[in-house]
Amino acid sequence: FLKSLSDDASSQLLYFCFQDMRWKWDLNKIEQMEVTDNVVDLLVKTVQKLDEELKEALKVASCLGNQFDSDTLQMIMEEDVTSLLDQAVSKGMIIRTPQSKTYTFSHDRIQQAIYSTIPTIKRDALHHTIGKKLNHKLLKKRKRKDMIFVVVNQMNSGITQITQEEERLELAKLNLLAGRGALNSSAFHPALRCITTGINLLTGDDSGDSSSNVLTTAQRDPSFHWCPKWWIDDYMLSLELHVSAAVLDCAIGNWAHMTDMIRTVYDNAKCVQDKLDCYSIQMRAFRAQNNYEEVIETGLQALEQMGERFPPDPDRFTITISLLRTKFLLWS
Repeated sequence: FLKSLSDDASSQLLYFCFQDMRWKWDLNKIEQMEVTDNVVDLLVKTVQKLDEELKEALKVASCLGNQFDSDTLQMIMEEDVTSLLDQAVSKGMIIRTPQSKTYTFSHDRIQQAIYSTIPTIKRDALHHTIGKKLNHKLLKKRKRKDMIFVVVNQMNSGITQITQEEERLELAKLNLLAGRGALNSSAFHPALRCITTGINLLTGDDSGDSSSNVLTTAQRDPSFHWCPKWWIDDYMLSLELHVSAAVLDCAIGNWAHMTDMIRTVYDNAKCVQDKLDCYSIQMRAFRAQNNYEEVIETGLQALEQMGERFPPDPDRFTITISLLRTKFLLWS
């Protein structure tokens, strides 16, 4: 608040008098001001006084998060941003990490204030533009894998701007890549968000609830020959997204949703081989719940699917016959 008063030099609300070598202020004018208790509102007023070029650069930076690097910002702005970032540093808006190109907003409220100056109806479009620019330029430089999370976060934030089927499909693939990358880093919840977004993009479901894509009981009936369009047109992508979702649900103990994802795979997989990962996931889930009978039962079901039927409670005679049969097959 005091800084906002001193920054407004023309009004002389609060200023340093070099002649008297002391601070002076006009209390009457200050009391007449419309003062807000909201820190963000004060910061917004400060931001609005910045140069237009600097404001635009900081708006884009605020979309990237609390921390960003100058190379990424320059890639988006398509111009040299060094002088603009130096100005922002001198004004105390951002802090540069020594010996690097990384910058951090000096406070979360500053990032929040700058982001709030972007009109709400334009935010999705800006995120979408940022994501598309980064995706295009990083792909050309063969560096997209290193920044896949930045690209996907931006494009997901601007998901309302995607209207073409080809774009939805491309973003679903990017979410699969980002989800797998997060899974490899054991970041299960961010990974699941990416995978779920990928499924929703694929199915055209914007509700955010991928369980709504599970087939109904009637649709699962063998006599009801129905298969969702996305499982026909984009089979491998559908399979990989649903299996990945099941893996992540198993990792975080989300058993109900995991079961839904596995059931969807069982209903739509083209062959036994495409179901095997789900059998493995189910067995791990039952083992994590100390349900060892179900582990064995699921394993036996998987073997039966592959043509190896094991009786649930074999007697000595059955074991002997099976052993002799195996020896004969090995001998022949």
